[in-house]
Amino acid sequence: RSTVFMNASGGSGATFLATSIAHLLQVNSHRDTVLVDLDLQFGPVPHYLDVHPKRDLIQALGAAGELDQIALQGYLTPHGSGLHILSATQSPTTLDRDTVGEQLRNLQDLLAVRFDHLVYDVPSQLDAAGVTAIQHAGDVVIVMQQSLPSLRNAVRLVGLLGDALSVPRERMVIAINRYRKGAD
Repeated sequence: RSTVFMNASGGSGATFLATSIAHLLQVNSHRDTVLVDLDLQFGPVPHYLDVHPKRDLIQALGAAGELDQIALQGYLTPHGSGLHILSATQSPTTLDRDTVGEQLRNLQDLLAVRFDHLVYDVPSQLDAAGVTAIQHAGDVVIVMQQSLPSLRNAVRLVGLLGDALSVPRERMVIAINRYRKGAD
């Protein structure tokens, strides 16, 4: 099973929620879980969990067609909880943006054999990797805040996912982060 978390607008908390849910799946539900950080530019997930990847997602994508289950382990960063992380770092490795969707599909197949649950943190700016993760996901969680701009973006994102990517509405979940009872 896989779940995608993405912000309706920047800073809504999708990375925090993706990290927390992945951690809970691993620790409380005892489900082997991997957290895949698809923010290829900044890769914030390792900072949330205070881990230091030796190899990263960009390198794994580059080798995706040649990896097996044993080689895959070398790209995963274990957390003390048992959760595994696959994240981009600020390495000088470059990525062929034209083939990233196919490379991620190959990587997803390997991850699905190894893990019970795949959790993706997808940046709001959709690219080929994000689209591939969304199309593969069982659920897409759109994280928003209680503001008119965030609501507007969430509505537009639901439309985009439904119309352009054919994601059924029942697979989309809207999560309001930082809820305030008295807010407008």
